[in-house]
Amino acid sequence: MKHALVLAVILASGVAAADPIDAGYVVRPRETGMWLDLGAIWERVDPGNGQGYAGKLVHFAPHVMLNQTFYLGGEVEIGTITGTSQSVLARNQGTMQPIDPSVHGSLAAIKAVVGMRARAGIITGGAELAAGMRHASLEDAMNVELTGVADKGIVEAHGRLDVWISRSLSIGALAGVDVFDATNVMVGLDLGFHYEP
Repeated sequence: MKHALVLAVILASGVAAADPIDAGYVVRPRETGMWLDLGAIWERVDPGNGQGYAGKLVHFAPHVMLNQTFYLGGEVEIGTITGTSQSVLARNQGTMQPIDPSVHGSLAAIKAVVGMRARAGIITGGAELAAGMRHASLEDAMNVELTGVADKGIVEAHGRLDVWISRSLSIGALAGVDVFDATNVMVGLDLGFHYEP
């Protein structure tokens, strides 16, 4: 029992010494170099037919720092889109055999990004402008493709907040809105892998 107590004190002091919050340990976010964000995005999106649907996407985004403040990058997002067709719901009113109004399909986007960020300790905050193309395809419950859905140009304003775990790893949150269609909004979580070339 006595040896177990001594061992517990030694282990606890070792863990406390390794604690990254220790005053002598400072994580400094990189101010140069490149990084890759990998994460998940949740969107409310109008794919071109005037209705909003829910999208779940995988987010892949390489970036390169131009200086301490500005950076350039790109984003590729691939995922699914689901929701309810309002036109089918309207047709179902008063019918004896209603049709399933659910819709499903695929959603993808590719965008160029320009951004700026500021640092405060282990936290960085940023603002981005992303422009590119979004592709969507939608099918109803009978797997019939819906009309009115088309590829669409997009321009989004993003805000982001990242917490740096180490000089090469960060965890971040991202939120954005389409500049020309405020019904298109997104939020996401990213894991950032940072490195110097």
